[in-house]
Amino acid sequence: MSIDFLELLNDYNDNFCNKKCYLFTNYKNEQFEVSFNVIDLYHLFGIHKICNIHATKWVELVKCEKFSLLDYKSDYLKEVIPRIDSYYFLKEVFLKNSVNTLILGKDLKGNTMNLNIVFVDENNDNMYVVLGLRKDNRNKYRPVTLHVSRYNKYKKYRKTKIKSIEWI
Repeated sequence: MSIDFLELLNDYNDNFCNKKCYLFTNYKNEQFEVSFNVIDLYHLFGIHKICNIHATKWVELVKCEKFSLLDYKSDYLKEVIPRIDSYYFLKEVFLKNSVNTLILGKDLKGNTMNLNIVFVDENNDNMYVVLGLRKDNRNKYRPVTLHVSRYNKYKKYRKTKIKSIEWI
């Protein structure tokens, strides 16, 4: 189980961090400003489930190459590894524009994570990757969850068409 966290962190820094984009949809011609921060990966990967350190500390450990999953024994590792393996989905959504629809929070029932925007990778027959964004106190949307599920609980929800994604 050798995961190069430094490579993933550098890739996230190069492609997303301190950048923002606008999602344009067919929902009332609204645009959604999405911003990215290096500490997002801590929660997207589910690191908070296996160790009790702050996201900024985790980033420091990764930069010094002092973080390894081998140092942690947890039942949650089986949940963390698929999240890390699903990092590609961020690029599919925001860089390759290969995801054409999203689900708005207003259309979700039982939205316990208070997600405002959900993207679902439905290209796998038995595994679904879910990327969720939440509006912060500055009215910007931030990635807050990236997880894998065997059941697509979002299949029946209304889909909103993504017209374009523009990077600023």
